[in-house]
Amino acid sequence: MPRQRVLSFALVVAFLVPGLVAPANIARANGIGDLYAAVDGGILELHVASSAIVQRVAIPGTPSGMAFSNDARSLYLASGRARLDRIDIESIQLADNIATEIDLVTVAIPKGGTAVTAGPGRPRLLLAGLVDGKVRETDRLPGAPDLLTADRRDPHALAARSGASWVSIVDVDDGSVAVIDVQGDVVGLAVDRAGAAGFVVTRSPDRLTRISLVDHAVLWEVPLPGPATAVVSTAFGPIVAGSGALWSIDGDTAIEWAGEGSPSGILAASDGGDIVYVGQASAVLAFDANAQLQRTIALPATERLRGLAAFPAPGSLSAAAGRAGNGSGIEPPATSTLPPWLVVWGATPALLAGALAVFATVLLLGLVVLRRRSGRRAGDGPGSE
Repeated sequence: MPRQRVLSFALVVAFLVPGLVAPANIARANGIGDLYAAVDGGILELHVASSAIVQRVAIPGTPSGMAFSNDARSLYLASGRARLDRIDIESIQLADNIATEIDLVTVAIPKGGTAVTAGPGRPRLLLAGLVDGKVRETDRLPGAPDLLTADRRDPHALAARSGASWVSIVDVDDGSVAVIDVQGDVVGLAVDRAGAAGFVVTRSPDRLTRISLVDHAVLWEVPLPGPATAVVSTAFGPIVAGSGALWSIDGDTAIEWAGEGSPSGILAASDGGDIVYVGQASAVLAFDANAQLQRTIALPATERLRGLAAFPAPGSLSAAAGRAGNGSGIEPPATSTLPPWLVVWGATPALLAGALAVFATVLLLGLVVLRRRSGRRAGDGPGSE
């Protein structure tokens, strides 16, 4: 019985002490988040399967754009300042930054080690080397872009000006720019994960256009049922958000995919492309490939959603969850497959290792004390001096 009590006491201490003594600035959510939300003054780390907000990172300024590095170890932010901030995903902390000559309002990272950024009034894009920190400019664009997108599977970026009728295709390697004129006012962009193509959403007319990123040709155009706000590329084709619905486009027609739209114009997809995230005023909705609402992540009433970025590995709702990289060859930090109660508690490999160490120490000390007590009792028996 005494040994059983020692064992129980060691278990209790092992799982309480690490959580109580961990420094407040050490992120206990390391590797757990699979979706990140930009809000006023910070970034929220979300675990979709448990609908939990795991961590909040305070950011000077207001993040208006964010993008993951290809290796998934860093989240880069454009926050209206003359610098590209970096959050280290291992520690979930604001780390270093890359200084720029202009304030940045948006950022995208295509295949490779270069971030593409833009600032107000500047008819060029800045190309920031994520390793050496060197910043260079692209060729001139028709205007100052405020829409920017890329995909880690393709070396190009797409840029446009809201309400304008042009789209620029940027070759990140040499900084060259190709301009395509489109009909209507551009409101949304996405790079097609299925190939070297991009999607352009316009109003007046309401239309989705697929363009080639190689020869810059228009591949197809599909009329939309109404005004759109955003587009995202998924493993099952493009999904467009309207004022009251989500539409699926197959290259010929647009049909209603789900009845909950995105007036905020904030859409994202999981890295595997099988989950669609829809940003709304007070929540983030997660739909599966069959347009079934799987999760609703409520946001604090004080937070205003500015953007979403999915972690570059299968998410916690994905069928391939736990297989990092989804066959892409990247090696991101290990994504936790802990059960939701441990996720909410904030367990990490470091904390679990600490818990095991505490458990072993307490158990060993308890057994030593028991042995000494047993020895004393034996010495006090009959025949002892």
